[in-house]
This record gives sequence, C-alpha cells and structure tokens, in this order.
Amino acid sequence: MARITWGTITKEMDEALNVCRSMGLAHAAEETFNSDRIGHHVALAESATFGGLAPFLQTQEPKALRPKVERVLIGPLLPRDEDENSSHGRNILFELQLAAQFASAGLTPVLGEHPDLHVEVDGHRLLIECKRPASLAGARKAITKARDQLLKHLKKAPVGSRGVIALSVTKLMNPGDLLFRYSGDASGKEALAAEIERHRERLADSWTDRLHGKITGMIWHVITPAVDESVPIPTVAQNMTCMVTRSCRPYSIASKRWTAEALAKLPGGGLCGGFFF
Repeated sequence: MARITWGTITKEMDEALNVCRSMGLAHAAEETFNSDRIGHHVALAESATFGGLAPFLQTQEPKALRPKVERVLIGPLLPRDEDENSSHGRNILFELQLAAQFASAGLTPVLGEHPDLHVEVDGHRLLIECKRPASLAGARKAITKARDQLLKHLKKAPVGSRGVIALSVTKLMNPGDLLFRYSGDASGKEALAAEIERHRERLADSWTDRLHGKITGMIWHVITPAVDESVPIPTVAQNMTCMVTRSCRPYSIASKRWTAEALAKLPGGGLCGGFFF
C-alpha cells in the first residue's frame, strides 16, 4: 500500500500552529481542529485525493475537462452533508479517479457525459458508467440504471463495443463521519477487501445473471479516510475489485478476454482481487 500522507499540508499546518503558539493562541487553534477531528480528517483526505489527480488532469483537453472540475468544486464541504441533489460533485470525482487509474495503466480514457468514460482495448471500445450510491436500495437502482444507460449507449457505439459498470460502495461503508482504522497494510487490505465482498454479496440479486450479455464487467471501489494505528498516521485507503460478469453469453469469449485484460491493468492487477494502494 502506498500511503498518501499529508506532506506539505501538515508541514504548513505545523508552521501555522507554531505561529499561533508564539502569540499565545495554541489552545484556541488546537481546540478548533479537535472540535471536529473527523471532519478535518475527511477534508484532508479529499484534498489529497483531488491533488493526486493533477498529473491526469493536466493531460486532458481543458474545454472538455472544465465543466467536470467545476462541478467537483461545488457542493457540501463534507460528504456527510450531501443529499441526492448535492452529491454530483463527488460523483464526478469518482469518475475522474477511475479515469486517472485507467490512464496510469497505460490506457487512454476519454471523459464524456454519456457514457461517463470509455477506453479502447485491442481495437475494441469499453464503455464505463460510474455510480456512487448512498444506500443499499440506491445501489440496486444505480446498477439497474447503469445497465440501461450502457445498453442505450452501446447501440450507438462501434460494433464490438462492450460495457462495464463501476460502482463506488464508499458511502455504503462510510457515510462521511467515520475513520477506517487498521493496523498495518495486511490487515487494511484484508478488511477493505472483505467490505467490498460483503456489498457484492448483498447486491448479488442486482447483478448476478441480470446484466445483458454486452455488459462484460464490473468494478467495485471504495475510498475512505483512514488511520494506520501501527504507526500511527492518517492515510487514504482505497480498494478496487474487478470482475468479468458471467452474463457474457451468448456473446464471444473474446469480449471476456479483452475486458479482463483491460480491468487487470488497473493498479494492483488481477481480477476478483483487492487492489489496495
């Protein structure tokens, strides 16, 4: 696991606190931070996440990118304050995160509105719809909606194109007011992988044998502010599990193969295993 620590942010915060101490204001400054410690951890985690996208964002055409980034920067300061009408910014942040991960895998993601993004693999197009539901019932609806959207988009896509549903279970695990605590990389990987597997099983009736044959894969993702108590330091913990769906029949085995190849290139590699970074 590569930890995303606070580096410059914490260094500058320490310097600012030292200034406060020199003026006899240390207690007031620390009290302000401690009054909502989890909120501050979440804010720092999201800042680190957004900052980590910079290399990918710099490769994108500004005209296409600007509307998405503009939406990311609008909305509630913390995810716990979101509702269905104000979650759009973080939903798009999930799209950008996934696109950046495809880019880091050597693919060339193309951002869009319908679908959210697509990549070319061995001359075939893979359309990806991203969903970030806030509840289990919302997740079931999101999978169905993503399926219907992909089938609509696939009708207009090049022959041989396939679809993938990317589902963030972040808010199912953490509504925005919790810290994921673990002790050491191994236990963190195991716990987050188990969390994704739990949601896969709870949502099995929404995707098992219910997806059209042209929807050949699913990506399950979680990202959460965390604390590695073995150090201890604050971190951002992510996990990704990719799978090729069993519903590919009667479509060709070849589409399974190149879908698997594309998903296996994502950070961590391998299908139906946790990618923890």
